[in-house]
Amino acid sequence: MGIRNRPPSWLRRPLCWRYKFARVLSFQLAVLGRNEAEHWRWAFALFSLDECEVLGVWSGGAATAGSILGDLAQRGVERIELMSTQDPVGGSSLVGNRTGLGVGQVTQTLWIDRLIALDRIAREFHGRRRPPLSSAVATSNRLHKRLVQAVRRHSPFASSEAAAAFIAQWMERADRCLFETARPRLAVSRLGAVALDDATRGQRLGA
Repeated sequence: MGIRNRPPSWLRRPLCWRYKFARVLSFQLAVLGRNEAEHWRWAFALFSLDECEVLGVWSGGAATAGSILGDLAQRGVERIELMSTQDPVGGSSLVGNRTGLGVGQVTQTLWIDRLIALDRIAREFHGRRRPPLSSAVATSNRLHKRLVQAVRRHSPFASSEAAAAFIAQWMERADRCLFETARPRLAVSRLGAVALDDATRGQRLGA
């Protein structure tokens, strides 16, 4: 599950089966009447050359590595090529050769190729793969900073449920912005591909 036991419908939506890069980040928030801050995690992913999305947000017992993987697998994720975590807690357990998750009568599996530190991306990846990865890291950093600022402005929350509702709404808006931002770039790239294809076709016809 995502937030608590009854996550909003947006957090239960199906996901892509494969992601090139995913990152899990952590933050804390205060709730009235509680001495200790609540620990939360959220995930951000790159699934094509220029498209990113928010995968989900988890709190409490649902924020463990196993619970996060289970939620992603149930929502259709089968493979993540690169995974990075903001904190080491549970980080190494996010990577297994293949994690089997029983869902009813079906065992769904989520394959994570490699856990990578962010500072190694610039050193190890070159050519076409490096710019999208670097851009995804920068975008997730910006979103995380804005999320933390928004949480601090609204803290302390009246209850965990109020915090969950606020964060889910914030995440859904952020995900919508990512989609709207990607559409113009995709349109330009597709138009360019069509123009290139037409030009190539013209060269063939003129040959």
